Amino acid sequence: MNRILQYYDKVIFEIYDDTIKVVFRFAMSVDDAIPNGSEATHEQSAISPRTDEKTVISPRTDKTIRKSVSKEAVKADILSFLRNNHTASYQEISDAVGVVRSTAGKYVKELVEAGLLRREGNTRVGYWKVL
Repeated sequence: MNRILQYYDKVIFEIYDDTIKVVFRFAMSVDDAIPNGSEATHEQSAISPRTDEKTVISPRTDKTIRKSVSKEAVKADILSFLRNNHTASYQEISDAVGVVRSTAGKYVKELVEAGLLRREGNTRVGYWKVL
């Protein structure tokens, strides 16, 4: 906290009875920070091109993020990825398809429940089997 107080002005703090909120304001919006609008080129993107999706590169994390993509499209990408990467972790799956880890885990669980995917072995030395 001392470091924050040393480097930032006190106007960023919103103090309430039971909490302190720190608000970091940026000089430009995310859309302004990304050159050429918000569209990422296929060379910049780790996601296969598709007409129903929009990809952007986050200027703060340099990660490709999917926006407005259907749940089924993400599930199809997960199955496609796991056909070639049987031992992938949830984090590797999420990085490959461009969603956060918890979303990837939720979709994998739904695919298992639908009978399209099965986990063979345990979480440490097991692998994914696409049915």
